[in-house]
Amino acid sequence: MRCNDSSHPIVKGIDWSTIPALLGFNETKIHKDATSLIDIRNGDSWYPLFALREFGKGLVTCWMSGASPHWGINFMKWKEYKKFWQQVFLYAK
Repeated sequence: MRCNDSSHPIVKGIDWSTIPALLGFNETKIHKDATSLIDIRNGDSWYPLFALREFGKGLVTCWMSGASPHWGINFMKWKEYKKFWQQVFLYAK
């Protein structure tokens, strides 16, 4: 995985080099008005893993894997898991 903007408030201070392997993710394309903060590689291609965009007066975020035990069991055990979601929710409020 790669973090595309480590200074963004959602991902700031998180060591993405320590994220454990995910057991799956949805291959998507980034919307023209969206930003992919985290990308994941499958073979020779990179895909958005966590993206966001402004919509109306709000913000839409999308995590393209599981944040619960199916695909995300290893992710849930990651030491940065709680910090990541706290920063997502604080930024998106």
